Amino acid sequence: MKKEKLSAEIERFLAVCDGYRAKYDAAVSMMETCDGKSSDFQHRIELERTTYRERAKLATAERQNRIERRKYKDITEQYATLSEALTNQNVIAAMKVLKEVLGKVRKVENYHETRKYRKKTPE
Repeated sequence: MKKEKLSAEIERFLAVCDGYRAKYDAAVSMMETCDGKSSDFQHRIELERTTYRERAKLATAERQNRIERRKYKDITEQYATLSEALTNQNVIAAMKVLKEVLGKVRKVENYHETRKYRKKTPE
């Protein structure tokens, strides 16, 4: 069984942290998009002359939009604490140090993989 490199473990940890922040940001963005759609539906119902059938279609579309918004709101609530922690200046500094460590570890691993013995005495 081949042991995983330390650099791969560090890299995976950093990717997981970046992934959570990206998921949170994407969910917030999608929630804002859904809010805009909801506003559009409400204004169409309020301001446009629509038939009963058109209003029913708008109401159905609004319901689907609200269900989708709820999904993204749940994601933002789950990831909010972690996202806030990852934006803390101390954590950002620690992540920067960890990225520097990753570079140094990769350099050492590369040295270990490519090293060759050089004789100290001539034959």
